[in-house]
Amino acid sequence: MSKLTDIKSRINQMDGGAFQNLCDAYLSYKGYKNAYSLGMYTGTDKTAKGNPDTYFLTAENKYVFVMYTTQKTNFLNKVIEDIDKCFDSKKTGVSKEDIAELIYCHTYGRLGPGDDQYLREYCEKRGVVLTLIGLDQLGNDIFRECPILARDFLGISIDSGQILSLEMFVAKHDANKMSAPLGTEFLLREKELEKAKAALRDNDVLLIAGPAGVGKTRFALELCRQLAEKNGYTVFVIKNNNLQLYEDLVSAIEEGKNYLVLVDDANELSGLHHEASRWEIVVKQDLWMQHIIEKYGHDEDRMCLLFTAIEELSCERRRKAVEKFLALNADPDVFERLSLEPSHWGGIGSMIPDMQERIEYLRSLLPLVSGIKYLKQKQRIEREIGCWKERIHSEEVRELLESWYC
Repeated sequence: MSKLTDIKSRINQMDGGAFQNLCDAYLSYKGYKNAYSLGMYTGTDKTAKGNPDTYFLTAENKYVFVMYTTQKTNFLNKVIEDIDKCFDSKKTGVSKEDIAELIYCHTYGRLGPGDDQYLREYCEKRGVVLTLIGLDQLGNDIFRECPILARDFLGISIDSGQILSLEMFVAKHDANKMSAPLGTEFLLREKELEKAKAALRDNDVLLIAGPAGVGKTRFALELCRQLAEKNGYTVFVIKNNNLQLYEDLVSAIEEGKNYLVLVDDANELSGLHHEASRWEIVVKQDLWMQHIIEKYGHDEDRMCLLFTAIEELSCERRRKAVEKFLALNADPDVFERLSLEPSHWGGIGSMIPDMQERIEYLRSLLPLVSGIKYLKQKQRIEREIGCWKERIHSEEVRELLESWYC
């Protein structure tokens, strides 16, 4: 089973309290601030009566109401009932004019487009936006954007947990009540901030040094926050776990984004120079690959050679190559010849997990071929997914028969 499939499976098996705790953390990661959980007993996974289950307060002093359910039967009626409760000012103490958004998190896997549209319009008639977050979206976002939640709530390690968003770093740090909190108002150090910003305009690296407890980390976080807000940077905070960073960096960095990296307690981070050297090699390889595609994207033979040559690269790096190629060449005949799948599959034991990994990778390519322009390319990918599903079925039968005779 792939890690993405495993994440979705474990979320689907959660009880109501654990699911609510996970979703509260997920929404905080997504940027919702000032959370108040009414549907949980604090510090537990036990649910309590709350209406709504959780709410967030916006900067405009409007409310974001959140409801959660793991119910699988009579789902539509359950959602409508919960929405009506949120609009009942006698229950909430808040008029609907003060509700900016209603979020509904669920694990129901059979919500059709008609029901989806009905629920959204049901809220729009009351002047409130409805955001539905189902199992697929939640699982995909946790896998790709906040793997720390997979480890903390589901027991699944996607990476070493050393690369965090600014928000997740602060939340993780402040969860330790023995440490001085970082989620505090920043005051009275404007001159130092301007000096640090000036230094980063002329240099790629800034070292912030000083005795323990003077506020180096809080200062660095505020510096990163302001620079990200002004320049559109994506901020990563690296916290040492005495593990290698290379694979984490490959997974985390996306093409076309500008990054600002804060290394907390850099003196404790072993092998940083080695990891930087490996990352430099990866960056140069990817730039070369992008250059070749841009220059020879319409040369069928060269593209076939290139995609064969990069078979040993990770799924994510190959996916980026496919995306770049499709942006330049929409010829389905050329696409048909390209080697799409990495060659580094396999292992010992059952072959079914290996086959499921192939299917997950091919599914990750489907968003790249949406639209009539790429219809044949999409058909090719779906055909290959179908072939692997048939092989999984055959392998399941073979393993079952083998277990009978052993």
